[in-house]
Amino acid sequence: MAPDIGVGEPIGSTYVVSRKIGAGAFADVYHVHHRFLGEQAMKIFKTSREITGQTPVGEEPIGMNPASNLKEARQLVDLSHPRIVRVYDANIFERAGELLGYMTMEYAPRGTLDVAIARQTRLTLPESIRIGRSIAEALAYTHSLSPPLIHRDIKPSNILVTSVGSEIQVKVADFGLASALNSESRLCESAGTLAFSPPETAWGVADERTDVYSLGVTLYKLLTGIHPFPVPRLEEVRLSRKFSEVLGKGRRSIRPPSQILLEKIPELDQLVMKSLSPDIFDRHRNAQEFLDEIRIIEGTLTG
Repeated sequence: MAPDIGVGEPIGSTYVVSRKIGAGAFADVYHVHHRFLGEQAMKIFKTSREITGQTPVGEEPIGMNPASNLKEARQLVDLSHPRIVRVYDANIFERAGELLGYMTMEYAPRGTLDVAIARQTRLTLPESIRIGRSIAEALAYTHSLSPPLIHRDIKPSNILVTSVGSEIQVKVADFGLASALNSESRLCESAGTLAFSPPETAWGVADERTDVYSLGVTLYKLLTGIHPFPVPRLEEVRLSRKFSEVLGKGRRSIRPPSQILLEKIPELDQLVMKSLSPDIFDRHRNAQEFLDEIRIIEGTLTG
């Protein structure tokens, strides 16, 4: 595995690395300074040699050469929404005899949503609903495209916290696994992170309702501070001969958030439990339907 890029190391003639701020299966993220534009976040994609052997269950390699790894940048540059992270640049550079692809995006000084959850255990009810609504707004936009674009990896670590101030503001990031729906089947191949993936991942397919399920898991964690169902260890998954059983384990006996919050909000329970239905046909058809419902709940609680 190649060593981390050090503080003060230049990337091309434009960027200088300040520090490493994140690591993933396919890429590492650094805080960098642009020569003219100031601080940005830089995602540097790993080589196929580094990726081999550490791909998370349920995910797929983005590509095996630097150019193909820039697919995410190409996806994001066409998107224009206030709840989706902005991309500034994408290119290839040489380091230690290897070509590496990178993309730069707006820097989120507060990190990702999973950091906020870990810091506070769980967020307040109004904060959780507002963040859930913000994520739904971003997904409603991508689901409205022609063809619809499915994120396929919605989870707190892929949500950037862009500001705190009087209220937390977030943006959806990491479109590395995003895929457009096939125009005829209205489906795409499944991918993502096991703990946030719906049972139909075992079928190898995904659509808008896959994102809805992942959003439901994320909102549940925001509201309660815990995962809605037991998450199997990777060793257990690898040893299992029936992947569908692993994906279905404990997902039919999820407790409504109200039972954990000790505060009855039936409309919120209905929203969350519908999004987490193991039957894909019982879920919201897309993020817009989820968004319509959570806006009503937010208005009721703050009105």
